[in-house]
Amino acid sequence: MQRKITVFISLFSLLSCAVNAQARFDLQRRSELSIGLENAFPLNGWDLYAKNTKSASFGVGLSLKYVYKLNDVLATTTQIGGLHFFANNLGGTKVNSGQFFIKGGLRLNAGCIYFEPEFGISTLSGNVPDTVLGGFGESSITPFTYAAVIGVFAAKCLDISLRYEGMVQDATVGYMGLRVAYKIPLN
Repeated sequence: MQRKITVFISLFSLLSCAVNAQARFDLQRRSELSIGLENAFPLNGWDLYAKNTKSASFGVGLSLKYVYKLNDVLATTTQIGGLHFFANNLGGTKVNSGQFFIKGGLRLNAGCIYFEPEFGISTLSGNVPDTVLGGFGESSITPFTYAAVIGVFAAKCLDISLRYEGMVQDATVGYMGLRVAYKIPLN
């Protein structure tokens, strides 16, 4: 009888170690890193310095996103990156601007399609016309940033997403963004 109990405890211990090792192996496969090319098309709030004309026509940048999958449906995300907005000609002057952002989000997967609300902070800076001294002055704000993302996993390593991103401080500045990213699973 005691021998059966010893064998049973040994088998149970071996089985629990195997299950625990498998769980840790799967946990390591839950992380991924993606490097993405960002495009931005300004929508609202970009006419702060020129009425009826947007100060920027489009933006281009890069981003890095870390994803940690909690299960098959839910994942947490952290994203860092930057965009450069190319200026329109505003009566002989151009106002270039840039955005550096860090955001966190929660991804909801539905097969190959996902929805991801994100929140964070940005630094939006640029040259603005100086109406007192003439020329240009440097302007920078650190607004609260929010985004609503809809994406699709087009291939095993390809992530394509479309988002509306808004930055709020004294006014709301928003743009529609497109991100094409290469996913790297972390083991």
